[in-house]
Amino acid sequence: NQFQYLAPCDDLNEEFQAAIKAECTNRVHFWADCCRSVSEECIDMQRDCIADTCVMSTIDGEGQFDLVRESAIEAFDNAMSGLCSLPLSIYDPYYVEPADAHCGNEWEQ
Repeated sequence: NQFQYLAPCDDLNEEFQAAIKAECTNRVHFWADCCRSVSEECIDMQRDCIADTCVMSTIDGEGQFDLVRESAIEAFDNAMSGLCSLPLSIYDPYYVEPADAHCGNEWEQ
């Protein structure tokens, strides 16, 4: 048996890569309101979207254009829906927790 390497991501196909980048950019625009509040995380997640979508849309080493949109939605939107459901105050470096706030866990003194 001869070992045959199949790339997990069709990263040599420039047209396929362009389609992935465009779809991940579309996802950022779709989540623009949240991305304005968490811009650094959004940039990181866009990079992850490109890598994940490429792998998810490549079958037997060949990029499948018909899988790009669905894969990008799955890769980006699932992460963003979790991130954007968090209180935005945790991302604000100037946020000051009210003095009477407490976490209510058993370790609090």
